[in-house]
Amino acid sequence: MSTPNSTAVFPRSEADAAKARGMRHTVKLPKLGDTADEVVVIEWLADVGDRIEVSDPVLRVETSKVDTEVVSPVGGIVLEHLVRPGDEVSVGAPIIVVESA
Repeated sequence: MSTPNSTAVFPRSEADAAKARGMRHTVKLPKLGDTADEVVVIEWLADVGDRIEVSDPVLRVETSKVDTEVVSPVGGIVLEHLVRPGDEVSVGAPIIVVESA
């Protein structure tokens, strides 16, 4: 039994629990041009543990025509890289996990 002066907050659902600890976002490789369906990963620009903002470049990739940067659609803390330099990655494949605050 709680007293009138005590406060306890419990998540009511799994969604509420996720909001309380931050949301995990699995970012997928976006379409980078009219003809590029696959890219080769050159290097990570954001390390695991880094705080990133929306539109920050996180990955440098090579298409058949150009080297370009992939930007994050979400801000937060980088939790995991899902691809490595040298990997060939298809458009729509998961590339990074970010936890938003």
